[in-house]
This record gives sequence, C-alpha cells and structure tokens, in this order.
Amino acid sequence: MKNATLRQLRIFASVARHLSFVRAAEELKLSAPAVSMQIKELETEVGLPLFDRTSRQVSLHDGGRNTCSRIRGAYWPPCVMRRTWWRAFAV
Repeated sequence: MKNATLRQLRIFASVARHLSFVRAAEELKLSAPAVSMQIKELETEVGLPLFDRTSRQVSLHDGGRNTCSRIRGAYWPPCVMRRTWWRAFAV
C-alpha cells in the first residue's frame, strides 16, 4: 500500500466502521460517489477488494479485514491520542 493517502485511509476507516458508504460520506462531509471513488482507488492500490457490496449491504471482504488490521496501528492511535489531548486541554 505504497501510495494510499491518509484521506483514503480515513474514508476506508469510516466505511469499515459504519459498513455504509452513505453514513461514511455524511460523517466525512463528502458525497457518496466521492467516497465510493476513493475506495475504488484504494482497492486498485491494494490490488484486491476491500468490501463486499450488494445493492443493500456493505461488509468487509477478507482483504478489507487484513487492511483494517494493518492500518489500525498506523491511523487509529494518533486519532485517539489527538482526541484525548484535546479533551485534556479543553476549557
């Protein structure tokens, strides 16, 4: 995953969390087609599907589960630390 952007990883994390492109788009204040396009680009970069999609349902594909565990250490902890830091210094 050499060329994946932080934006793509954030979008992936949101879709994986919500299992919905629409809810992820709402959370990230993007359009659903923009979320879908970024996920497709990330899947191309990774070389395998990250989600199983039907017209009504989204679930993590095996490749998505592996990718999720790989980026968990790189992406989620800084976000958690940042939220904790802001809470600690909030007035």
